[in-house]
Amino acid sequence: MAGPLSFGQKRNLITGVALDIQRQNQQAQRSPIAPVQPPTSQGSQGDSGIPQGPQRVGSPVERWKNFMNAVGGGVTVTSGFRSVAEQQAIWDATPVERRGKWVARPGSSFHNKKIGGLSGAQDLAFSSPEIRNRFRELAPKFGFWQPLSYEDWHWEAIETRGMRGR
Repeated sequence: MAGPLSFGQKRNLITGVALDIQRQNQQAQRSPIAPVQPPTSQGSQGDSGIPQGPQRVGSPVERWKNFMNAVGGGVTVTSGFRSVAEQQAIWDATPVERRGKWVARPGSSFHNKKIGGLSGAQDLAFSSPEIRNRFRELAPKFGFWQPLSYEDWHWEAIETRGMRGR
């Protein structure tokens, strides 16, 4: 059994994952996959609060491209799709007390799932507070949301809403 990963090994793993994300997202753009429809029932709360409109039309990949064009740059995907093995490596490198909140169990993370050809979860870096604010303002209009209030870098396609009790 291998010991815990060093900081450098974790950094290299995350950098490698980011490069894989770029490659996988490029491949996903070339392979047509039917989009997953968002949940229609919101219980007694009624409307989900997500604006409906022409921006929400299309697959998650198409919406993501349109969304990034509308934001106008300054957003970097630091982590998107990763395999269950990559998630396991991150899980194993995470202190036990942080597992489950800061790192999802391997196989249960939306980073391990494709939603209409796009990684179910994206971790992002913003070039400025203004870009972050613009991103937050536009995200619902294009069908993206932030399910974890304590992870301001973590965003998901709206299709994940209602999954796993969300």
